[in-house]
Amino acid sequence: MSNEDKKPRYFGRALAITAVVAAVAGGAAVAFAQHAQHVLHGHGAAGHAEHVQVMLSAIGASDAQKAEFEAVLTPAFAELDVMHDAHSEAMRRLHELLGAPTVDPARIEALRVEQLSVIDVASQRFTTALAEAAAVLSPEQRAALVQAIALHSGG
Repeated sequence: MSNEDKKPRYFGRALAITAVVAAVAGGAAVAFAQHAQHVLHGHGAAGHAEHVQVMLSAIGASDAQKAEFEAVLTPAFAELDVMHDAHSEAMRRLHELLGAPTVDPARIEALRVEQLSVIDVASQRFTTALAEAAAVLSPEQRAALVQAIALHSGG
């Protein structure tokens, strides 16, 4: 078999692998965005802040602790709202790329890389905010909060 005969088969395999990688990355992005939306219960940062206040009251957090906790987490949850909206736009772009007369694996890969970067930045920022907010509470309060969250989420 000549190299010319191998090119179509190789291109088909490369395209299939690219599609699978894009689907997996897209699935990871969707899972993260859906988890973020689940955490927010569809109410965005403001609705979640109210829920956090109730949980903090239940564990005996002071008003100062509640205010500091909210000051750290409210912007972090708002960033998740923005990320969710951006992900919806990225999915629209992916559908356009996949529905184009000619599929461009390089553009699909660029979109995948872009989405992984967006998710990574959002995850890093949110993790930093969680650690900063957790530091406001005593170890006993953190343990009680973790237990309350586990009960709330069914875990």
